[in-house]
Amino acid sequence: MVNHRIYIPLLAVVLLIASQGICSAEWDKPAQFRWKQMEFQAKISYISPESDFILASERPVNIVDMRHGRQRYRTHILDALGNTMQYSDLKKGQWIYVRGGHLPDGTIGARSIFLIPRQLDERKIFNDYPALKYLSPWGE
Repeated sequence: MVNHRIYIPLLAVVLLIASQGICSAEWDKPAQFRWKQMEFQAKISYISPESDFILASERPVNIVDMRHGRQRYRTHILDALGNTMQYSDLKKGQWIYVRGGHLPDGTIGARSIFLIPRQLDERKIFNDYPALKYLSPWGE
């Protein structure tokens, strides 16, 4: 006869260990959630006519517009006060503050791009422009 006092807890432990890979939520996250987060200021040196990337201080910055499951992930383009702007509002020579991450191909994926009036003092940037410290919702 099987002793249920030992058998049930032992079975629970075995199932818990075996399910670690299955229960991991990492498998369904899009690449942008696994990237290395980064933030930087840069001057726009090129704007793609296809609206898919910009060069900012010689760094390629990808504009994200994708679907994953039922979610749509898009780069938020905002002014320094946090008001929504369009890609077409960006111009060569303007300063931007980019929040995003490194992608596997070495480029940068932008979660948010803030248009700023000039290069800002890194120590005072969030005091002068509080909207830059808040993350916009990611996924619609």
